[in-house]
Amino acid sequence: MALLKTTIEADDIITIRTVQGFEIVAKFVSESSASIKVNKPLLVNGSSTNSESGDVKILWGNIGESFAALGDIEVNSVNILIAGETDSTIATQYTKQVS
Repeated sequence: MALLKTTIEADDIITIRTVQGFEIVAKFVSESSASIKVNKPLLVNGSSTNSESGDVKILWGNIGESFAALGDIEVNSVNILIAGETDSTIATQYTKQVS
């Protein structure tokens, strides 16, 4: 069973919502029936919206505060509530954050 409901290519930016309530944005690496492998994951810690323009600004955090920058990690399917392509505006912010 595919965890991703849309066609995703390597290096596409995806969002994973975990059953624990965490939202992770990362570069897609690969998918199996048991997990999704991603690169450079960041945790969405919050967001703010500009009342005039409607632009959303994401507050990023590390998956674990004591980790150095993470490379590839696998998120086990039992922890995934939903996964898919990231909104283009948010994907651009993510790309700038990890560059």
